[in-house]
Amino acid sequence: SYGNIYITPAKPANVGLSFYSLDPYGNVRWQNSISSQYGEIITEPTINKYGETIIGGDDTLYCYKFDGSLIWKKSIAPYTAPLIVSDNDCNIYLTSWSNNNNKVIALSRQGETLWEFTIEDSFILQTPVLTDVNTLIVPSFRENFLYVMR
Repeated sequence: SYGNIYITPAKPANVGLSFYSLDPYGNVRWQNSISSQYGEIITEPTINKYGETIIGGDDTLYCYKFDGSLIWKKSIAPYTAPLIVSDNDCNIYLTSWSNNNNKVIALSRQGETLWEFTIEDSFILQTPVLTDVNTLIVPSFRENFLYVMR
């Protein structure tokens, strides 16, 4: 990130959502609007080793180049997780939920779905954690379960 800062500030009334990149001195490098069905961004950005930034609105993921230009966007219905993670190969892992139908989703660097794993009757999956041996751990909210995927 070369010392750059990426933020998604709170949305003021009647103003659209934006994702900002600031230089180390706090100057705006670029700003992109993010559509959000329910009016709030619920993911924090993650940055891969090429400086590409991935962020999600309620139901869409966006991938931006270092200069702020859009590489791709992908619908993930209906929600994304509070955080997403990227591995050394720039694959992206996230959780998605809808009622009692929860998914763990893996995407390629290009935003193509690599695999999806459905977990039924589980109450909202939380942020995935990637270990140093490429094991994905996904905790569930208000349950005593950890899902471990290799």
